[in-house]
Amino acid sequence: SNPVLMITMTFLVILGGLGWVLLADVFRKRRISRFSLETKMVLVYSILLWTLGAGVLYLAEFANSDTMGDFSWVDKIMGAIFQSVSGRTAGFLVVDFGEVKDVTKSTFSGLMFIGGAAGSVAGGIKVATFAVLMAAVISSLRGRPHAEAFGREIHQAQLHRALTVAVLGLGLIVVSATVLTTLEPEIPFLDIIFDTVSAFGTTGASTGIIPSMGIASKILFMI
Repeated sequence: SNPVLMITMTFLVILGGLGWVLLADVFRKRRISRFSLETKMVLVYSILLWTLGAGVLYLAEFANSDTMGDFSWVDKIMGAIFQSVSGRTAGFLVVDFGEVKDVTKSTFSGLMFIGGAAGSVAGGIKVATFAVLMAAVISSLRGRPHAEAFGREIHQAQLHRALTVAVLGLGLIVVSATVLTTLEPEIPFLDIIFDTVSAFGTTGASTGIIPSMGIASKILFMI
């Protein structure tokens, strides 16, 4: 309920998640039209992901007495924004992810998988990777022969690298979650997915299932 603390922490997480490369580009060029293509893509998609996370959390947990239901409306808005920013990279929590709705868990699993910007202190496959893949999808739907964003063509090598990172990351999570489900059949699968993605993205958020797991599962999480 401390707005100064929440705003300060949110600002710091944003800076850490955007990274020095992007911040240096913004500081040097100052005008949006002069920003590099990667800077533009990361900024746009970061804003979209923050908005998505905050919107889902606010709507899904608005009346949930185990999470944000008892907050004032100001604290709900501030908490949703803070958790959306922190949930992709920093792991600081204002709600218990063990008690959130399934739609919140699944949404934040996706957000943690994407993570922050390249050259930042955040984990995940990186926002630029996700942005390149989305640009390819949008360009394909528009009938363009090459992936484009902001009027500029994205090199095929960049698209191939982004696809490789995303597929390998997703594959590692699927295999790990399958093994964990086999080892811990009593734990809900969505909780396992959430914590697996969090571990992969070095996020630090958890549904609280780790203490009840066996030693083999804990070793897998550490790996």
